Amino acid sequence: MKISKKQGFKAFAGMTMLATAISMTACNDDDNKSSGGQSQEESGYVSETSYSAGAIPEEASKVDVMSYNMPYRNGEIHPSSAMVIYPKTEKPSDGWRVVVWTHGTTGVGDRCAPSKMAMNENFLVTANNLLERGYVIVAPDYEGLGNQGIHPYLNLESEANSAIYAVNAFKEKYGADLQGDWMSIGQSQGGHASLGVAQFANLVG
Repeated sequence: MKISKKQGFKAFAGMTMLATAISMTACNDDDNKSSGGQSQEESGYVSETSYSAGAIPEEASKVDVMSYNMPYRNGEIHPSSAMVIYPKTEKPSDGWRVVVWTHGTTGVGDRCAPSKMAMNENFLVTANNLLERGYVIVAPDYEGLGNQGIHPYLNLESEANSAIYAVNAFKEKYGADLQGDWMSIGQSQGGHASLGVAQFANLVG
């Protein structure tokens, strides 16, 4: 589905790959239940560090972990995180295209955040296929994974906001390098999340 640059990051195609089963992993015993967010903080880009939890995809030039602020379900603004995976291909003359990857169930504890774990084989296959075609991948951890607060598992709006605010933060920092078109794909829990992205994207400024 083609998305005009005029619509920019407020519209996109939601594409999903739904798995037949969703299961919790044992990675759920270190959840940070603290709150104390500051509602006066603004959502948006904060910073980036290099991904160091494991090997990166073969077709990636680098992988960064981006920190950004987003609204949590309690109404407060808190930090969240997302991997940003760059291809080896040359940047198109009119800018990068972006794919948002909404991940499947990893667990609910902080150490279950994908940015804190080695990438699994299924994701590496998908990532390499997208990178080979020149896409930048933005892969959010979801609210409460790897950051303060509880991960509201299978909360559609929370999953969607994690992805949408990640893209908006990436645009805020690197908008001049982006063409403007983006889409969302996901697997298992991420299939559910990607449907939410399609539902809520135009509601987030």
